[in-house]
Amino acid sequence: LAPSLAAAAAGKVEARCDAVAYPAGGIRYARAFVLSGEASPFRVLNYVAFPDPAMDLPVFSADIVSMPGQHLVAIDHQPLSACHAGEAPTAVHAARLERLAALHATYQPRVTAGGDVPYDAAQYFSPHFFYARQAPDDPRGDTVFAALKDYFELYLEACAAPPAAEDPAALRAQQGAYCEYRSANDPGARVLNKLFGEEWTSQLLREALFPPPP
Repeated sequence: LAPSLAAAAAGKVEARCDAVAYPAGGIRYARAFVLSGEASPFRVLNYVAFPDPAMDLPVFSADIVSMPGQHLVAIDHQPLSACHAGEAPTAVHAARLERLAALHATYQPRVTAGGDVPYDAAQYFSPHFFYARQAPDDPRGDTVFAALKDYFELYLEACAAPPAAEDPAALRAQQGAYCEYRSANDPGARVLNKLFGEEWTSQLLREALFPPPP
């Protein structure tokens, strides 16, 4: 990761991106992005793990955004194919989706739902997407942490024995489309543009946060 993208500061606001490329385990690229600082109205933790297109895996994503008056939390195994989302799933994905559905049924009712997902973004979310909106004094933070832990542990289990992709080119194309959509429509871009400038933000989104597969 280019040093200019790994960290940036604007007054008392700091942005940091840590990225690691994994040579095994089904993951081609995983990274964490943090926006923090005393003067920042927003504090963000965003983690994404992108699978190797040769492996038949969804994308793991977790977003925790703190803003004045509320926190937003989104956690998912984001589908890269209809099979990942539950349409005629293979036995491997059927088993994972069954457990993911159980996690969603356990944790989503315990929190306030985050609201509707934009229509054009809905294709990138699974039916078991965990989405919460909380007030700063909401005592249910433990529920959010438990959901994050369990969703991620289930994803790591899938990565431990990833099924080979039947159509790697299709998964590569869909992952590329996902990265392009996120780079062009990331909801945090406006804040980052204001703090760090449009040129740096565009480069960060396309090269560090959502780099397309080679």
